[in-house]
Amino acid sequence: MPPKRGGGVRGRKKGEQDNPRTGTPTISASQASPIVDEKQQSSNMKQQFKIAPLIVEVESLTKVKISHLIKTHLPDVRVMNIQANRSNSFTLYANDVKSFNQLLVELPKVIQTNEKKCSSVYIPRSIQRIMENNKEAFVKMVDLEIMDEDIKEALDDQGFKYEKIIRLLNKEKIPTKTIKVTFIDSTNRDLFVKVGLQIDSMHFIAEAANHNNKPSQCYKCLKYGHIAKYCKSDTQICSRCGNINHKYDTCPNSNQNPMCCNCKGQHIATSPECPKYKEYQHKLQRTIDQYTSSAKTTNPFQLSRNWNNNDDFPTLKTPERFEEIKIIEIITEKIMLIVEQATQRLFKTLNQRFDILTNRLSKKFNIDIEEIFTEEEDDKQESRSNKKQTRNQQQEIKKSTKKHQEENIESTSTPTDGIKRKYISSNSSLDNPTNSTKDTRNQFDIEGNEAVAVQIETSFGHLLIASIYVPPNIKLHHELFEQIYDLNNDCLILGDLNASLQCMGSKKTNAKGLQLQQVLYEGYLQCIDNVITTYIRNNYEEKIDWILANQPTITFINNVETQAPFGLKEDHKPLTFNLNMSAELKPQSPRISFNFKLANWQFYRNKLNDLLSKIDQKKTITTVEQIETYVLALTECIATATKTAIPLTNGILKNFQISKTTKKLIECKHRAFRKWRRTNNDNDKKEYYNSRALLANALRNERIEKMNQIMSSLRENKMSSDKVWAAVRKFHNKRMKQSHTGELIYQNQIANTDYEKANLFASYFENEIFVEKPDHLPFHKQVRKKVEGIKRRLTRTDNKNKTPPITKKEIILTLKQLPNSSPGPDSIHNRCLKNYTPSLIQHLEKVFNSIIDIGYIPRIWKNANIILLLKPKKDPKQPSSYRPISLLSCIGKVLEKIIKQRMFKELNERNILPSHQAGFRPHRSTMYNIIRLERYAREQLQKRQHSAVIFFDIKAAFDTVWFDGIIYKLFDLRLPEYLICYIISFLDNRTASIEIENILSKSILLRSGTPQGSPLSPLLYIIYTSDSMNSIHQHTEHGLFADDTALWTTSNTITNLNYRLQSSINEFQKWCSSWKKKLEIEVEDVIIKPTSSARYLGVMFDHKLDWRTQVKHVETKVASRISLLRFLSKLNPNANLNTMLTLYKSLVRSVISYGSIILLTAKENIWKRLQTIQNKALKATLGLPMYTSTKYVHSISKIQEIKTYSTTLLEQSITRARIYNDKITENNLLKIQLYIKRSDI
Repeated sequence: MPPKRGGGVRGRKKGEQDNPRTGTPTISASQASPIVDEKQQSSNMKQQFKIAPLIVEVESLTKVKISHLIKTHLPDVRVMNIQANRSNSFTLYANDVKSFNQLLVELPKVIQTNEKKCSSVYIPRSIQRIMENNKEAFVKMVDLEIMDEDIKEALDDQGFKYEKIIRLLNKEKIPTKTIKVTFIDSTNRDLFVKVGLQIDSMHFIAEAANHNNKPSQCYKCLKYGHIAKYCKSDTQICSRCGNINHKYDTCPNSNQNPMCCNCKGQHIATSPECPKYKEYQHKLQRTIDQYTSSAKTTNPFQLSRNWNNNDDFPTLKTPERFEEIKIIEIITEKIMLIVEQATQRLFKTLNQRFDILTNRLSKKFNIDIEEIFTEEEDDKQESRSNKKQTRNQQQEIKKSTKKHQEENIESTSTPTDGIKRKYISSNSSLDNPTNSTKDTRNQFDIEGNEAVAVQIETSFGHLLIASIYVPPNIKLHHELFEQIYDLNNDCLILGDLNASLQCMGSKKTNAKGLQLQQVLYEGYLQCIDNVITTYIRNNYEEKIDWILANQPTITFINNVETQAPFGLKEDHKPLTFNLNMSAELKPQSPRISFNFKLANWQFYRNKLNDLLSKIDQKKTITTVEQIETYVLALTECIATATKTAIPLTNGILKNFQISKTTKKLIECKHRAFRKWRRTNNDNDKKEYYNSRALLANALRNERIEKMNQIMSSLRENKMSSDKVWAAVRKFHNKRMKQSHTGELIYQNQIANTDYEKANLFASYFENEIFVEKPDHLPFHKQVRKKVEGIKRRLTRTDNKNKTPPITKKEIILTLKQLPNSSPGPDSIHNRCLKNYTPSLIQHLEKVFNSIIDIGYIPRIWKNANIILLLKPKKDPKQPSSYRPISLLSCIGKVLEKIIKQRMFKELNERNILPSHQAGFRPHRSTMYNIIRLERYAREQLQKRQHSAVIFFDIKAAFDTVWFDGIIYKLFDLRLPEYLICYIISFLDNRTASIEIENILSKSILLRSGTPQGSPLSPLLYIIYTSDSMNSIHQHTEHGLFADDTALWTTSNTITNLNYRLQSSINEFQKWCSSWKKKLEIEVEDVIIKPTSSARYLGVMFDHKLDWRTQVKHVETKVASRISLLRFLSKLNPNANLNTMLTLYKSLVRSVISYGSIILLTAKENIWKRLQTIQNKALKATLGLPMYTSTKYVHSISKIQEIKTYSTTLLEQSITRARIYNDKITENNLLKIQLYIKRSDI
């Protein structure tokens, strides 16, 4: 609360002293500012000033105690009043200057000596700010060419005494046209505001610094005089009804008249019409009036408007030399000097131009003047002159600002080979491009974004190559990319942008990354999308160097890779690539892509029925050839109906399309630029800059509009999942497709083009992965001989009467559950199958039953296109670093799903599958083995036993399944013969082609492995590895999740522990040799060393089970997602609360809560860290500042605390385990629940 009385402290002078404890200046009587107080004018006739109050902060002292200390130890001090403020704070009003200085210096020492307590005494910051503003003035519209030295010289000439002159900077740290002048006292400031600033012939109006008289209001309790940071209230008060625990937006009394909680009036509490608001505003204004001298600003031109009048000039209260010299003589002398300087500056450029023209005319009199201006020598001479002048201006500006960089002006557009091209730099040279490699060199920078460009001639035309450098503290400007693109639409841009963009391969996203993303969204440029890091320092690597190009130039770039850093500063790795300008354009995809948003499904179903009616459904299928013919006809009908009813996707890239109005503005800008460079007229120059500003605003508005369209789904009342996640994927690192930009190396062969890479991958998979391994054990020959007998037996057996037919109900249920996955080589989508007709169901039923009766799968269903996904943290040059994913026929996968369900039913009824195999099984998840391992380790830790766990990684687990081995095991399990016949045909004569950038490799024959992408592959692998743990040590436990294998055991001695673990490892190794599986590392030749922590199924286990490593892992993984939520909330201040909370639950809480059930046994500090993560995420999601109360955040979001939510998950897991009769999981979870209850007690 501002005091009722007080004085001010002026600027520091010679007589000032500093408080040794607080550094606050003391004042003398001659320096106190006079203030008129009408109420006490009579009682203060002798003392014409007031003293500023002092704030005393000290703990556990009362007002009476402070008064007693002052009277006892400072008897000479006279205090008018002592007021108690908020806790541990008091306001003292001294009666005179001597008492003020003595209190400021000696009172902290007195309190420290007598009360043994630390205290601070200082002048209120609000009054200090008022007095500081009282000495400041601002001058606007001061050109950047005017140096600080010129301003200081002008102030000295006018006789003003000032402390400092500062040119203000904008948000990008670039100098503006506003100058702030701080004077030594308010008298000089007031006179300066009246007179203004006069530099040569230019006059600038000065403005006094404004004082903010708006009182501060707490947004929590809505009281005046403090902010929420110092508020003692813990409840949120509604500004509409005055009740607590809800905000204005969610007020239940919104239909009633508002009620102010401060004055009880019928208005909201934040209204400026509130009497309390006006009362505090009046108090604050009275305080400002007490400590300021009001200087009324007058127009400086009024002083010189009537110079012809005989009236005397106003008397200026300036130094004595202005009183001794006649003011008219000074003004006259100054005007003469101004005219001379202005004339020289204005006509300097014209004289240079005239001299050049005169010399040229004398040498080449017979040449027209317009041709003279376009000759190369004249252009070079002009560019050198402009370059020198620009450099001098930049050097002068840098002396005063030290940060400013002047933007160069675009130069003349010159025709080249009949094509008009524009060049930016005023110092660019133009050579004849005929029969030459280099065409044009350009150097330019825009507000610190430096670039150099060269244009070369290729077989496809001219290509502009630009190199860009953006310093770390400079904004990345999209205008630079636009100007480079305007030079030549066929451009290649590369360089150090200091931008990291997570969705394009970087580890995180910074401010420049978002600015680069805006450039890419405009659509005229694309970047190389890879994960190659180009910057390394202190073991931290990041991608901050970029390669951008237009279409189709970007398709000619391949073999992007980095080299070893060189030079003294080894931080950036050189980035190399091949630019194959003779390459052909990217071919179309071998799989047809449809635009399902424009699909006419009713027309599709009618057309499909018409086509299917032509197939003779009454004809029986008894041979393999009839199956092939029937499936081909059925596929052709579906494909024809799809092409007829659903349009194809446009092959053109969906870039940012500008409007017709913006295109006209671009034409106007180009036209104005050419006119200005032709006439060199100032009006034409102004017209060009105006057109450029209009174009920039138009492009900015269209970018904002596009961003609003993308983010509009977050503001809808009802959440649309497809639209919301489509918007999130534009910023979230969901890499749907990977490009293969680097070279590949396999067996000393190097592949550069996409076709070479596809065939190299095909050779690798054919020779290394999908190859039948030789028999090296007698057991292998026994299995092979047994399988041959099985095939002969099944061929002779008639299974028609034993095969249960596939029903229409099974087919319809399977079709309804189909996902929208990618199609196979036949281009039949699951969306087309889900829009089935009764006729299609009948045909599918007929062909499916024929296939399982005969035991033959058509070839079209066994052919696959393989796409490749790079494994995490693997070398992209090696073919072994990629995981093959097979794209199979969707019709064939429908039958595979039905067969899978029947096999699962058979295996579960007979309890054949291993109990500890949790992968790809219904009602099982990764948490099954995670909980088992945690409970086992926790119990042994409590018993003070030694325990150890080892994890295995099987090399190409799915791709190296032995065909004869899986058939042998299926027959050994006594599965129905029609299922075995189907699997034999499923594995026999499978073919595949590698697909890279829409190019297919040669077809290869798959001699081993189950295709990744087939519904049957996981189940076949589980069956294949079902006996892998039958021979391990009896005291060793195991856990399986598909191909993730773990063994753990315990003992009271290290020796016995090693023996048990080693014997189990040996048995597992024997099994792998028997069934032709290979571990990633041969355990026989490697000594396995223990580690303090290891990751198993996404959870970090440490040797003490204190879960600190797991929490750190969660913090690292969640950091980028929290940044994404904060970015989305800032872009959408009015986003739907439920939509944003859904994103939080999907992106953040799912990561925090994964494995949190086993963390319930952890210490409280672990949960505090997890709760901190959730608090940050919720505040980022809701767009709230970090200092917002956690209780308030949870109350409005209705999100449980993370430990409470994990306890709820525990109870749900126990219920689910009971429903599905999972006794092992139920017992382990009950132990965790019992441990929690005991800990609470």
